[in-house]
Amino acid sequence: MVAKSSSVSYFACLFAVLLLSGCGSSGPEQVNVTGTLNYKGKPVEDGALELVPKGGGPMQPVSVKGGKFSATGEYGVIVGDYKVIFHSYDTRATKNPEQAGADIPEMRPKIELLPKNYSSEASTETLSLKSGEGSKTVAFDLK
Repeated sequence: MVAKSSSVSYFACLFAVLLLSGCGSSGPEQVNVTGTLNYKGKPVEDGALELVPKGGGPMQPVSVKGGKFSATGEYGVIVGDYKVIFHSYDTRATKNPEQAGADIPEMRPKIELLPKNYSSEASTETLSLKSGEGSKTVAFDLK
């Protein structure tokens, strides 16, 4: 009977340790980033931002719909300095109406509408996120 009691205590302690280890912050500090993206004074209807860390590391994509974007919660952006590459897509056009998926908007090829100085590594736009910011709203107005 003593063995059963100690195994119950062992599993109760193990459960408590696992439960408590899940508490608190984990991973690098993030900032909730929201904002707008306009090109020539008009909202980018369907696009994306690529946030490329200046010190190296994986790029973080952020979707743009109706000129607005949001990277919040578990999709927040890690504190640091970024180069920002922009995309604006025309998904209505297709080179070949007979192409598979041409009648399904999500499957149509995306045609880039922005010039290379915004939509490639040539972009000079930046974003800086500092420790303790919590959240940041940004307006990108591309000319």
